[in-house]
Amino acid sequence: MIALTCKLNQEEECRASVREGVVCAIVTVAPDQEGNMEVSLELTGQKGKETSLRWLSRRLNPGDEIRIRVLEGGGEMEASPASIVARDRVGDEHREREYYEFLRQKFENQG
Repeated sequence: MIALTCKLNQEEECRASVREGVVCAIVTVAPDQEGNMEVSLELTGQKGKETSLRWLSRRLNPGDEIRIRVLEGGGEMEASPASIVARDRVGDEHREREYYEFLRQKFENQG
């Protein structure tokens, strides 16, 4: 099993691992709602096609130092996520239908 450990400013924040699935470490730089640049760190994952995992979600500040280490080991490496979200198929279908209707109206009215 592969695990990721994350240290922020020399202090261990968390360990992320999943027996069968995906683990991602993501640093994002993007404008917030007021247009100010925001930097964030996320350790997320996917288990199967139905379950999203999140170990860490933090806003970063100028000067913050991130260290991500890749570890390999057995079952002792498994780390429980802070949140688990199962896919909402009914909600997904509803949002897809709304988006389809929005695009249909947008492009049919251009003609």
